[in-house]
Amino acid sequence: MTSEVKVEPTARVSANRILAGVGVGVAVFAVVAVPAMLTAYLSLGFFVGGDCERGCKDPWPLGGVVCGGVALILLSVPVIAGLATARVLTGRRWQIAVAAGVMLAGLVMAAI
Repeated sequence: MTSEVKVEPTARVSANRILAGVGVGVAVFAVVAVPAMLTAYLSLGFFVGGDCERGCKDPWPLGGVVCGGVALILLSVPVIAGLATARVLTGRRWQIAVAAGVMLAGLVMAAI
């Protein structure tokens, strides 16, 4: 007795959609790269505090965490835009998961 298993083809992502997703991701990254860099630099300034040549400032860790979070959110936007354009991951849950993953990876890399 033999049983045949029918395998139906799944919906595949075309190469054009993947290239479009990569293009959109690179374009969005080009737009958000400078603001992300500036907020990351501002975050570092909040954590370290001010120099005493222009007046000493105390470190403000909460401001550093907020600016670091904004920088990580800005860096997750190109990834989400590229995946949404390529239609690889659809739905709001996947976008939130990708954003959380990018932010978690950024926090791990910052801790190292």
